[in-house]
Amino acid sequence: MKKKILITLCLLSTFSFGQNFVVVVDDENIKTREYFEVIEEAGEWQNNGAKYNCSYSPLNNDYYKDVSFSQDSNCQQNQKREVNVYHKSLGSEHKIFIETKIENQTISINETNSALGTYLASSCKDVVDHYGKNGNGVYETTEGNVYCDMDYKDGSGYKRTHLYNPDRTLLGSCTYWKDTRAEWCSNYTDTVYFNLNKENYAYMEYVTYNYAGTPHNGNSSIITVDGIDKSYNLLSPVLHSIDLSNNHNGNNKKMIIRFTHDANIPGDNNMGVKEIYLYEQ
Repeated sequence: MKKKILITLCLLSTFSFGQNFVVVVDDENIKTREYFEVIEEAGEWQNNGAKYNCSYSPLNNDYYKDVSFSQDSNCQQNQKREVNVYHKSLGSEHKIFIETKIENQTISINETNSALGTYLASSCKDVVDHYGKNGNGVYETTEGNVYCDMDYKDGSGYKRTHLYNPDRTLLGSCTYWKDTRAEWCSNYTDTVYFNLNKENYAYMEYVTYNYAGTPHNGNSSIITVDGIDKSYNLLSPVLHSIDLSNNHNGNNKKMIIRFTHDANIPGDNNMGVKEIYLYEQ
């Protein structure tokens, strides 16, 4: 004889009274509860978006522009992964897929990579101070590309400007300038114009010589650089330096070269000046 189970359901209504229903269910249709465990299978963490909140050491601005160096970085990185959830019956290998969850995390990433410097110096001295000495040559600065002499005087970095024009024909075509020497006829005067940008740490430098190679004590000339006279006797190729540090800066400064030696002395009708440079720091 089948057993009957009576289940009373109370249904509430919007009215002040309720109705009772009786449902008869065969006990053979009631299944025994089945126990199971929850299994989660996680995928690999994947980066979610770009790195952010990065800090760098040393900074790009610590190195001169386009100079390669090793840089450490520390950044935050968001990540996500998928987790599949299953129910697995106890005592069985059978799994039933339930859902896919998304998990998120934030990690720190430390890396060392090659980087390029971005610092742009304002002067040759600034190059030395921030980058160190790396030989004479053309450097990019905030003033443009300039030639830096890293060995001049104390080696602290001087801008060097070449002040004479190669292959320049002079007055009367009696002589000309070359890259290797500049020579004038006797009793000749010429003027070289230049701009002086610095009032301190500025110098004019040039070499005088006897082209014939014969020294003569009585041969004198005067080099005047914007009011500063420099007299000399031509004994051999000699390097001369004029300190312009207390001179006012400005455009169209003058270097006047006067040769007053006796051109009648055999072998001494050619005196010269070469390697005329302006150094500024």
